[in-house]
Amino acid sequence: MKRLLTIICLAAVSAGAAMIEYQGRILGGEQPFVGEGQFCFAVVDEADQPLWTSGALPKAGDTQPLDDSLKLTLTNGVYHVRLGDTSAEQPTLDEIKILTSPGCRLRIWFNDGTNGWHHAGQDVVLDDALRESRAKFISSDQAEAILRGLRELRMRLERENARAAEAAEAAKETGSATPLESKP
Repeated sequence: MKRLLTIICLAAVSAGAAMIEYQGRILGGEQPFVGEGQFCFAVVDEADQPLWTSGALPKAGDTQPLDDSLKLTLTNGVYHVRLGDTSAEQPTLDEIKILTSPGCRLRIWFNDGTNGWHHAGQDVVLDDALRESRAKFISSDQAEAILRGLRELRMRLERENARAAEAAEAAKETGSATPLESKP
């Protein structure tokens, strides 16, 4: 069975497009894999909750191809992908969610068509790479201030949504109208 390994070469969020550019390398045994391979990607948080997936995720060892897996050509084991590229029929990335969630990692599955689906190496930590990509455009102090503000905004929105849901539930139980709706 081939040993699979991924080496991170580049991970960055492209400005404005909400995509993660990623380049990696797959080895089959000691040799670089050459040819077409199938990939599935997920961005997960520190609790292993998916923040984004490229599609359905495989089960380890399963040899069946997935309809929505990404088929990439590898040259000397190297591949390149733009995660969140909607022109390639991938789901949209929520850049704010990814930037404000601690412990973000990129998880990669690979299928060479013979040995089935396997994790392609260790998860790739994205936090530092994402912040470094932002440093090209703004200072680290500005980036940290923006991230703090985005985290606070996200928490405030989550609290407001929870309060609105509680108010709607209470109104439903009492039969009264919620502030956003009126009774005829």
